[in-house]
Formats: sequence, C-alpha cells, structure tokens
Amino acid sequence: SIQKLANICIDTLLSGPNEETREKGQTFLMAEASNASGDRIRLHMTTPTGYKITYLGAVYAIKYMLDKAPTEGVYYTPAQLLGEKAICNIEGVSEMIVSHP
Repeated sequence: SIQKLANICIDTLLSGPNEETREKGQTFLMAEASNASGDRIRLHMTTPTGYKITYLGAVYAIKYMLDKAPTEGVYYTPAQLLGEKAICNIEGVSEMIVSHP
C-alpha cells in the first residue's frame, strides 16, 4: 500500500535528533495575534524539544486526570481540562511572556 511505502521511505531516509539533543535541546516559541482593529498580542516562551515536551505533556495530562478527573462533561480541549497555562507546569518550560507590541 502507499502508506506502507511511505513509512519505509520515512524510516530509511529520515532520522530524528540523538538522545543528547532531545534531552538538552530547547524550543523557542513566539506567537502573535491581531484583531480587525489592529490590536496585537505577542507571546514568548521556551520549552524542551518537541520530542521531549510531547512526552512530558502526555505524562502531565495523565497524572492530572488521575488526580483531578472531571466529573461532568465528556469532551474537553487541553486548555479547558488542564488550564490555559498548564504547559508552564511542565519541567523545563519557561513562563509565558506576554506583550502588546
């Protein structure tokens, strides 16, 4: 199948970072949004590498659910469930720096 061929190509041609890079690397994030009036907001923060933050985020969410599982509702976005700044509770993540340029 095409999917099987694509997976073979990916496994053969691409490789991710080594363990040291995954453990010690950082990701620098910047996001900016504006509205129709031209008001802007900007956010900066750093996190572990994408590989590591994915793992740490999953562990954080699982622990959260074991300790504080919601009693109502059936569907939540991560921000609804964990809080909009939950990522800042994960090891290696900086505080969100918000500015209005």
